Amino acid sequence: MSTANAKSASLPLDSITVDRRLQMRVEINQDALDDYSSKYIDGHSLPPVIVFNDGDSLWLADGFHRYSAAKAAELPEINCDVRAGTAPNATQKAADATLDNGDRPAQTERR
Repeated sequence: MSTANAKSASLPLDSITVDRRLQMRVEINQDALDDYSSKYIDGHSLPPVIVFNDGDSLWLADGFHRYSAAKAAELPEINCDVRAGTAPNATQKAADATLDNGDRPAQTERR
């Protein structure tokens, strides 16, 4: 899916659907969450999370650590890259992001 149709928006955290099945990692890395949360609290911005909008739901596809850190920092909103697409599109992006982010998937995360 092309990013040409993506729109940037600051969205309420509670408007984003976080489906654990889309999180390719077995668990959230607490060190990363703490680091990102501290950055949010200190006023830094991080790259936007990626969500797919199917008209009914905004599916979080990439940025589970940033999303969790924003929640931990008690932010009301998070910057998003909003793309048109469905939950399966979000699943594909989540899988691609896991492979692209530099942290190799653990043996238990390969599926």
